[in-house]
Amino acid sequence: MHRHQSAFNRDEVDVIVATIAFGMGIDKSNVRYVLHGDLPKNIESYYQETGRSGRDGEPAHCLLLFGAGDIPKIRFFIDGIQDDIERAHQLRCLNRMIGYASTCACRRKQLLNYFGEDYEQRDAKAAKDKCCDVCEGEVESVDATVDAQIVMSAIVRTGERFGTNHIVSVVAGDASDRIRQLGHDRIKTFGAGRHRDDRHWRRIIDNLLAQGLVRQTTGDYPILKLQPESREVLFGGRNVQILKSRPLAGKRTRGPVAAAAGPFNEALFNRLRDLRKKLASEQGVPPYVVFTDRTLHEMARFFPATESDMLQLTGVGEKRAAQYGRSFMEAIREFRAARPDVEPLGIPCPRFIR
Repeated sequence: MHRHQSAFNRDEVDVIVATIAFGMGIDKSNVRYVLHGDLPKNIESYYQETGRSGRDGEPAHCLLLFGAGDIPKIRFFIDGIQDDIERAHQLRCLNRMIGYASTCACRRKQLLNYFGEDYEQRDAKAAKDKCCDVCEGEVESVDATVDAQIVMSAIVRTGERFGTNHIVSVVAGDASDRIRQLGHDRIKTFGAGRHRDDRHWRRIIDNLLAQGLVRQTTGDYPILKLQPESREVLFGGRNVQILKSRPLAGKRTRGPVAAAAGPFNEALFNRLRDLRKKLASEQGVPPYVVFTDRTLHEMARFFPATESDMLQLTGVGEKRAAQYGRSFMEAIREFRAARPDVEPLGIPCPRFIR
């Protein structure tokens, strides 16, 4: 484990797979992506784990892969807690995490509200104020009340004794030998959802589980059971909203590379990144100890040519400028000599105007 983590810190590998305990030991400033393969047990854990990324102040992306199958696993361990108060607390925390993952509302706003802060978007159209799938328009909330009623009816009419696969088969009208033997091809709900594919009905069940309208038992053969709130959907006029991915009109074209403060020259950044890795290897330190990605982005944006210019960059003090500045300015001069048509990107920052 130590060998892999050291290689990751030295930028010798780009991706590392970690357990929670392992991941918490990653103290690297330029982590650009964090991917959760399982649902965290509470929002505090999620916030801390995503905090492994973007420590240099540059943009980072976090992807949470959420499926309702994660919920029973976590609840199994929660149910084993002996203390009633602690067990209830952990369950409330899990429910808040489920709500975060399944609610069609700004993720940033939800996180800040959870920790007692308010967040108001200054400009709903500004890219800097769009930092989650909801605000980017990648998902939408749609009414799924009728489909939820179909699923719940199938669960009831089959005696609340079957799991997801069986209920999906009933709803989709799959007249298999087992369904015919059980007589489930003769219930009213059989085939009521044959106009939709199986993935759609699994998504409906996932959302019902996430919203607590249906419960899944633990064990080798998880069974779907209705909750008291299910009657409100079936008979009380309660609506059910689910998250659905928006179909993309076409393949997104990649715009100019940008960092926190604007675009930068990617070719120069990669050259400076290689130089940073070389110097770090010679000194036996992680690359971010030399300069962070944010500093390299600014170099690749403003093309500093003097020590005075270097001292204006984020994270560059007199010691680093004296120790590394000459090497990086020489790399920038060589880059510009080889590409005389290349100029600094964007409007130069006033601090660079001499």
